[in-house]
Amino acid sequence: MYWFNWCRPAPKAVAIRLPLTAGPRPQTSTSAPVAVTPPPCRQPGQPSARDGKAFTLARPAAGAMYGDATSLDLRLRVARSVAAGAALHYRVTLANRGNWIVPLRPCPNYTATVNLRGPGGQWTVHHKHRYGLACGPVDGALRPGEQATFELVAAIPAAARPGRSLLTWMIEGHDGSSGTEAEFRVSKRA
Repeated sequence: MYWFNWCRPAPKAVAIRLPLTAGPRPQTSTSAPVAVTPPPCRQPGQPSARDGKAFTLARPAAGAMYGDATSLDLRLRVARSVAAGAALHYRVTLANRGNWIVPLRPCPNYTATVNLRGPGGQWTVHHKHRYGLACGPVDGALRPGEQATFELVAAIPAAARPGRSLLTWMIEGHDGSSGTEAEFRVSKRA
């Protein structure tokens, strides 16, 4: 999509609203607000245009705004230590700090990666798997101010070297992915 001719003060953020169906009551989807640099004013007195079609910015009160799973704040809590060969139990909290609704139907996918220390102290990726988040109990969406916590587990191999390790957790959305990391220690097998 191309945006042409903006002759007003620069907005702090812009959301894009797209009509999804035609009819007497068309449904629309509005993206989460994102910071943008508006195009230059080339024709004062003329409206802004998108691919040659005039448009105006919608006010948030004009309808619901929708964000993507990647717009959620992520918090990852892992056990401080886990024995080699045991399961690493951890929690991920998804929090909607924005003023938009984040649909979770269908539930988004996520990737969990366990990074362990290998020979020479280099990071080695042991466990990297993609899963579907079991978000059925969330009721299909996180509204502004809501959050949900998920209890998850990752396997630590019996041959893991003791020492610092790292869990990387990424959530996927229509706009790509976002993630967070947390450190933990692998201890000798019991």
